[in-house]
Amino acid sequence: MSEAPINRQAEDYFAQDAESSSFIAQRLAFAQPIVRDAAALAMALRPAPGGPAASLKGRQDYVTEADKAVEKLISARIQALYPGDGFIGEEDGSQREGQFTWVVDPIDGTSNFARGRDRWCVSLGLLHEGRPIGGIIFAPALDEFYLGQIGVGAWMNGRP
Repeated sequence: MSEAPINRQAEDYFAQDAESSSFIAQRLAFAQPIVRDAAALAMALRPAPGGPAASLKGRQDYVTEADKAVEKLISARIQALYPGDGFIGEEDGSQREGQFTWVVDPIDGTSNFARGRDRWCVSLGLLHEGRPIGGIIFAPALDEFYLGQIGVGAWMNGRP
């Protein structure tokens, strides 16, 4: 998994018009490989079907080592690419402030993941000043990649 380089030219471009459709699309385009790499990491750490490989952090609220590793990867890559952006992570409670905030559920459906089942995904949302503007969801075991952008639409595997 390669580290995303900091793209200063892109940062300057994005600073011009944060609400434009092309701005949001570009930002989501940069995030897609991060989500794919995170999902590949999760797949590599996924247990065999059958038994739980997680601990409870609350009633019916599982957390695995994969949750933590995936969140750490996404957080580090987003911070390297967009150092001024905020970040909210579900698992370790990490939080950075910024005009743009990325919100991650590293393994959405952890109880299924921990049992080796297929119905789970990596979820990454993008907020601008607290308002949802885009998101990416990848369910790698099902090969379903979802992308949504405010005012534009949503797609699964490139189809509306």
